[in-house]
Amino acid sequence: MFKNSHIYIFIQILLISTSIKAQQILEMKDGRRVLLNSNFTWSFADSIHKHYIYLKQPQTLALPESNNGCQRINHTAFSLCYNETHEQAEWVAYMHTASRTQKEVERTDKFIKDPKVKSGSANHADYKNSGYDRGHLAPAGDMAFNNIAMRESFYYSNMSPQVPSFNRGIWKRLEEQIRKWAVIYDTIYIATGPVLRSGLPYIGPNKVSVPEFYYKAVLVYNHKCIQSTAFLLRNESSIDELQQYAISIDSLELLTGIDFFSSLPDNVEKLTESHVFINDWKWNTTSETKPAKPNNKQSSSIQCNAIAKSTGNRCRNQTMNENIYCGVHQSQSTSIREKTSNPASSRSVQCSGTTKKGSRCSRNTTNPSGRCYQH
Repeated sequence: MFKNSHIYIFIQILLISTSIKAQQILEMKDGRRVLLNSNFTWSFADSIHKHYIYLKQPQTLALPESNNGCQRINHTAFSLCYNETHEQAEWVAYMHTASRTQKEVERTDKFIKDPKVKSGSANHADYKNSGYDRGHLAPAGDMAFNNIAMRESFYYSNMSPQVPSFNRGIWKRLEEQIRKWAVIYDTIYIATGPVLRSGLPYIGPNKVSVPEFYYKAVLVYNHKCIQSTAFLLRNESSIDELQQYAISIDSLELLTGIDFFSSLPDNVEKLTESHVFINDWKWNTTSETKPAKPNNKQSSSIQCNAIAKSTGNRCRNQTMNENIYCGVHQSQSTSIREKTSNPASSRSVQCSGTTKKGSRCSRNTTNPSGRCYQH
């Protein structure tokens, strides 16, 4: 009856199906795929427009590939690849959905070692009095849908040393924007991490590297839309628009040596990863994602960023000042601000960094950041 046996097999499948979801993909014996619609019409998948490609196993799409010898670990809601040399993950990847943005559990703030890291992860002693935040790679805000996911997001394998004003500023704004994209696009794939290289400064007994840059790669890949972008941000404070830090996935891969979305079909990967597609994304225009104007106040108190003269350690006072210095240590803030506003100045100041022993560095520096070459 049917001259083409492949079509015959496909028609059989059509007749047997009793409950068919819209746009299912079925594979024929010769490897070709057909798109089966709910009204029983069909077409070969190869002829379908790129915006209507169906992912057979989308949960595998977000996992990057790298050849740096890192240990790949799967947790409940995210995967990572732990780099023992730098004592942190070189990438963390996960799928985020609109349903997962619904907050079900509270933030725990209980930082613990990752039991799955064979060589032992970084720990509390590495960050104590370092002056750096334990910056989340996969944000806790994306894990608030499940108790286990929230707890695992505080593993030290998911932390990286971040400048406080970076972690609580532009990095947080980027996290919030991506969370909104999960609502808008229903499902997104995220890969995030530090840019690791030899010669980075480090903190703590385990010598946790302090990265200069951090990245996020974001992909939407469903039957409605295919688009991607990446962000590369320096580990420092910024009030710039997020769009200014957007780069292509290809550029990020050249910088890091990581293949971020290796499961994409070659033609789709070439198309999506070579462009930034900034104008294709729906950007939030509310004040929540725009940089806030300086008002000398934080929304909540945080630990002062100054070094106490009496102990040589980081000040324990809490402050709501925007510059992250308490009232006692505004002079330290002023000193650093003067250097920043006058980079050509030749006056040296004492480095504001903290040594391994927890005391303030004794070196002098003319660096605008207020830190010497080692800090």
